[in-house]
Amino acid sequence: MSKSIVILIGVIGGAVLLGVVALVVGWIATNYRTREPRPHQTRSQPGEITPEIKAEIERLLAEGSRVAAIKRAREATGWGLRQAKDYTDALEGR
Repeated sequence: MSKSIVILIGVIGGAVLLGVVALVVGWIATNYRTREPRPHQTRSQPGEITPEIKAEIERLLAEGSRVAAIKRAREATGWGLRQAKDYTDALEGR
């Protein structure tokens, strides 16, 4: 092969490789961008129970839905299971 054909093949190969890298980087940037939380995923400050959330948890407890009350406390505050259970137990007077 002549030297110019080898150089041409190298240039074309480099351009193809650069194009593939650009496509991969673009795909990653599109699919792994920071997403805004959905409205139902928004939380108050960690450990903060608003009066509305407290009323909702008390309502769930009054209905006998302890598991739902604990789950709601965890969703609203970011607490762990133990902390949310202790909070709901305190509301129930246990």
